[in-house]
Order: sequence, then C-alpha cells, then structure tokens
Amino acid sequence: MDIIRYILESGNIDIDWSSFEGYAPLLNQYKFAGFFNQPTKGIEFLQTHIIPFLPCELIFGHKGVKLVIPMMFINSYQRPLISKHIIENSSFYFVGAVTTETDLTEIVNNISIAWGYSAYTEQFIGGQITIQSNPQITDEFIFSSSYAELSQNRFGERKIALDIGYVHNFDTIVRIGQDILRQKSLTLLTLDAIADLSYNTLEIGEVITITSEEYFLTDYAAQIIAKSYINNSIQFKILIEENPIQQSRII
Repeated sequence: MDIIRYILESGNIDIDWSSFEGYAPLLNQYKFAGFFNQPTKGIEFLQTHIIPFLPCELIFGHKGVKLVIPMMFINSYQRPLISKHIIENSSFYFVGAVTTETDLTEIVNNISIAWGYSAYTEQFIGGQITIQSNPQITDEFIFSSSYAELSQNRFGERKIALDIGYVHNFDTIVRIGQDILRQKSLTLLTLDAIADLSYNTLEIGEVITITSEEYFLTDYAAQIIAKSYINNSIQFKILIEENPIQQSRII
C-alpha cells in the first residue's frame, strides 16, 4: 500500500484517496523489494511490476485515480460490504444476454512462478513455487487449490509459468500465486442493466446483490464495473462469477 501511495503522490494526477480507505491491512500483507538501474517512470513501474500482482485495480473515477478491489478478492479476504440489494423491477432491469467476459484461452489452473530475482547473479534465487490441483507429491514449494481442481474438471489442465522479480518474501509469492489462479481459473460473466436516476449513488467497484427470475439469480453477489448515462437513465455493466465454491446460480 505504501509503494502505491508514494508513486501516486509523486505524479501530477488527481487521486480519490477515499477509495483507498480500509484496504491497507489487506495490501500491506504483500511485500515487494528490489531496485532498477535505469530511468523508469513511477506509474509505469507500478502498472507493470506491482499492480498486476496485487488483489486490486487502479481505474479513473470522477474524483481521479481510484482503487478498486475485485469482488473475488473481497470475498476471499474479508466479508464484502453490500452497497444495495436489488430485485429486478421497472426502475432497475436487465437487458440482453449474459455475456462471457473471460477469454477461455486464458484460463489457468496450474501455475509455476520463479521469484526473487538477483541483479548480481542474474538469476531467480528465490526458486520456484507451483500451485495446482491435488499435487501427487509432498513438497514445501508445491501447493494445492480447490479452484485449480474445479477449473481443471471444467476446462482440462491449463498451465502457465511466470517470472516475478520484485518479490523476495515467500509468503507474498505464495499469496500472489493463489491470487492469480483465483482470478484466472473460472469464467466471469457480465450483464447490462438500465436503471433510473435514483440509483445514481452506485459507483464502479461497489458490490451489490441482484435477484432476477428471468436470469435465475437470487441474492447473487455482483460488482459494478462500468457506468454511463443514456438520456435520463443509467446503464450499468455488472460482473458475476460462475463460482459454486462461494455461490451457486440455478440454471
């Protein structure tokens, strides 16, 4: 969290600091370290080497750069604060079909990560960890995941290998590996909704629950990922996840 704040404060950009409140205990569990020996723009370094390995996103809101925690990570690390419980009605209704947001070629359920890069030796001295479904051998660097198992049953085995140079802490690299697998193991779906202006207080990043007989959803947790205005109405894009581990959608 401190490195994000430091780099953002050093840039000439507006920042919505209120969106950062409450997330320091979560983000401060991730430890980054290292150095670079050539000029680097702070925001580019942040977007390339830090943010992709944290359970958060930076977006541009109406108050400036805003921190958003994807719903899947809120559910994993803390109980989400539900902004509103919505039952589909004439003032908030869904349009169109449920759309698959995930590129199925990018599904991951077996991940290996080399970490702890040393500029002196030009090697990853941390070694390698692997997170997969039901590992057949017992090893302190191999971890299992219920999401890897569920994903492999649905899509078959999907492996990737990554190098992460700015992490030298074992707990952090394990947490990052679990997060990446959590994020990429299942499909994400989107729904479009039209609402009247009484829903204008809902903002991007907020978690809501939705109930819709037509879409077979009952108190289903969802996250607002886009918001726009059309005439005298608001259009929301809402993200949901096919995730029977946390909640089931009746089809």
